[in-house]
Amino acid sequence: MSGPLALAITGLSRWFGGLRALEKVDLSLAPGERRGIIGPNGAGKTTLFNLIAGEVAPTAGRISLFGNDVTRLPPQRRAALGLARTFQVNTLFPNLTVSENLLLAVQGTTKAKLSLHRPISSYRHLHEQAQALLESVGLPGAGETIARTLSHGEQRQLEVALALASRPRILLLDEPTAGLSLAESQRLTGLLKRLERSMSLLVIEHDMDVVFDVTERITVLHEGQVIAEGGPDEVKTNRLVKDIYLGTS
Repeated sequence: MSGPLALAITGLSRWFGGLRALEKVDLSLAPGERRGIIGPNGAGKTTLFNLIAGEVAPTAGRISLFGNDVTRLPPQRRAALGLARTFQVNTLFPNLTVSENLLLAVQGTTKAKLSLHRPISSYRHLHEQAQALLESVGLPGAGETIARTLSHGEQRQLEVALALASRPRILLLDEPTAGLSLAESQRLTGLLKRLERSMSLLVIEHDMDVVFDVTERITVLHEGQVIAEGGPDEVKTNRLVKDIYLGTS
């Protein structure tokens, strides 16, 4: 493989007092790779994402994005290097329209965010970007809809659009299909599979059908440690994973 890894994590640990939420985790993500992170509740999955995104400082270890050591950098510096994420609980502006949510997102990635006296309606290119994002996530006619009135699945689609507004090189997805109906989950899974292959995906997900459909490699966490790693077939047949997480014999 040529060029640096999209993400390289070495010996990453996070302790909260006497609780070792994450312990000496090593993980790498190649450019364009789709990797799943699975494990039971309390395994350290969201802590891992918070450390990668810079929202929590590690107790020990190193995080690198595209060859840049970001271990001590704040979230905005990591975002500038191409990192974006979604959350388990949506972070939409519920009383704004879908288009207004997206315009705020795309404006935040340009110098227009510094122009306090010019109306956003005058930025035609921002409106075009917002519309293109809506179409890319399957919400082409939803621009004037108030965000809180969208279905749960549509809100998840909008969250993905907001994350894509910064044109990330790495996208962290935290439980993207949580709470979705089967039809909504299938629609969102299709959306994730259509994302540009130049973007790397790291996906926390409890729905194994989604994990096995979207990702190419899977890392399994248990009690803050990596207990298995490999392709879907390797993980499915791993005895330890089956006993601890998949619940099959």
